[in-house]
Amino acid sequence: TGLTPPCPPADITGGYKGRSFKTCRYGIVVDDIGDRGTTSAFHWAGFDTDMNQAVSSGFELHSVRGFDRFRRVVTNLGALDANMHYADINGNIGYQLTTPVPIRDENSDGWNGYLDLDATPHAFNPSRGWLASCNNLPERGDNIRGHFFTNRILSIFELLGSKDKFTVDDMRAFQSDINDRYWLRFTDDAARILDLMDQPAIADSVREWDGYCSLQSRQAAILNVYRARLKTITFTDELGGLAAQVPDRWIECIAQVDSAGWFDDVSTDSVIESYDNIAMAAMKEALKVTDGKVWGQMQSLEMQHPLSMIPVLSGLMGLTIGPEPWPGSPGTLRASFCRQAADDKFETMAGPSWRFVVDFADVDAAQMVLPAGNSGNPMSDHFRDFYPLWRANEYWTVPFTRDKVTASSASILNLEPEA
Repeated sequence: TGLTPPCPPADITGGYKGRSFKTCRYGIVVDDIGDRGTTSAFHWAGFDTDMNQAVSSGFELHSVRGFDRFRRVVTNLGALDANMHYADINGNIGYQLTTPVPIRDENSDGWNGYLDLDATPHAFNPSRGWLASCNNLPERGDNIRGHFFTNRILSIFELLGSKDKFTVDDMRAFQSDINDRYWLRFTDDAARILDLMDQPAIADSVREWDGYCSLQSRQAAILNVYRARLKTITFTDELGGLAAQVPDRWIECIAQVDSAGWFDDVSTDSVIESYDNIAMAAMKEALKVTDGKVWGQMQSLEMQHPLSMIPVLSGLMGLTIGPEPWPGSPGTLRASFCRQAADDKFETMAGPSWRFVVDFADVDAAQMVLPAGNSGNPMSDHFRDFYPLWRANEYWTVPFTRDKVTASSASILNLEPEA
């Protein structure tokens, strides 16, 4: 919170690595510029966390009975900013935002405590019959400020709205879905830009594209490069290298107010560029970069063990998988959160780290898969043993009850205290 005088005197309250730090009633002082008469302070809900309570709540979480107790336990885990979901054997579903939500004082920049539990975002058995987050709002009625991803939730709404009942196989199919339905909001406009550039054949293919980001998709290659170039050309003149960090959502927003001059290139004095000018420049570069290429030739996945940074160990122990062609996009449920490493190269940085499907009518038939293995030890037989399943969108059955676990075990490790 940026604060202006009068600000209470800051007291030296501690130190770190030989450096003292100051606090005021608004939090830790991070910037004290005397000649400007301004002090900047930083406050975080984690500073107010009762760590004893957080640890004990973590232990209690596995034995929670009922949604009300679930809500109290997950909101006592500290300043963990997550949408925690709930389901039980009786068919109830719910969610609770775990992080404390500060009450902002209208007369200053400070906080006035935190919202009571019932005022925080939560839901229980919504009328539509399902809950989902995908880094978005699980319940649309929550009026909480924040940065929410608008892409994958569109697929969730479409798929879960397609019928009334779903099977385990349906859930598995959803988790392997590589249709980017968010991109379909922009294909008509991208096709319009291509028509302006006298590229009718490519325009028609983009207009008819179903959003399927497969390895063989020419449209996914063109549009992902186009989106990256559009953002870069639009913002580099004002932001320089920071343009790559601008959320894609910004382009969608400012395209609706083109007359405000957002797309003008400030480095050119003789003309004021419009959205169409910048979009055609971006599309021209995209067509050049992707000429004759499909998405699988541009996006790849490489998985590395932390010790792979040591070249000798990496080669001897096989600590790196890939790179190999990879489907999907940031907007697909089988997400590929990628970065553009070169004009024609996208590297998958993160994706679905754990796929898990459970039918509460048969918990011993629960299915899961991890991207690497059950062990992070390169010397273990279980190092990377899940990767073939994860790559192929297949699963491992994981029983829950003690008898079933024992019956299906491959080995048993007994830990016993000393006499």
